[in-house]
Amino acid sequence: MKKIQISDALFPFLRAVKENNNTKWLHLHDDLYREERKLFTDFVDAILDELKKLNPELFGELEAKKCLFRFNRDVRFWHDKSPYKTNFSAVFALEGKKSPYAKFYVSLEPDGKSFIGGWLYYPDASVLKKIRNFMLSHRKTYQNIISQPDFLKIFWSVQGESTKTMPRGFDKSHPAEKIIRMKAWYVGVNLSDKEVMNWDMVKKTIEFYKKIQTFLELLNKAVES
Repeated sequence: MKKIQISDALFPFLRAVKENNNTKWLHLHDDLYREERKLFTDFVDAILDELKKLNPELFGELEAKKCLFRFNRDVRFWHDKSPYKTNFSAVFALEGKKSPYAKFYVSLEPDGKSFIGGWLYYPDASVLKKIRNFMLSHRKTYQNIISQPDFLKIFWSVQGESTKTMPRGFDKSHPAEKIIRMKAWYVGVNLSDKEVMNWDMVKKTIEFYKKIQTFLELLNKAVES
């Protein structure tokens, strides 16, 4: 396993972006941006190497370029027109960022906002129906996974928006009612700046992945059901 120390310049750079979030400033500091982006890409490549060992079927063909989010923000639908993000982030999933499958997510951002977690976020209606039907017969397995002490010790309880009432076609009195009503599933943990800078982040990231691996794999089975 590659041991990669996060660049000492990453968080100062991202703080500077937050304070000077405009195209002119970033163009003047393009060399610094490119260097930090390259180092983060190396970090993503190292994570991918380990994920491919754990699950070659899922991650074997995945490349870093399909995992990395753009630094530019899509400002079309936001009041905040700041052109750049203040984090570097990537997702790991079959088919990459645009995958309909559950995703493992890593984001590095200063001031305690770094985040590692996983999600299946607002799948389309046909996929959501399959997931709900799958959960009808796998409720106990799902509950067992998310109630494991190691899971709860590290991550939040499972979060996600739910419908106000039971979806049409499902028994309102079913014991899996809370699960059936969910429209998104995500778990995660925030990391302090000290934790990010002091840890071997590749090793620590893979340790986090192993803790939620069965959670993500179960969601993927539901997508494929």
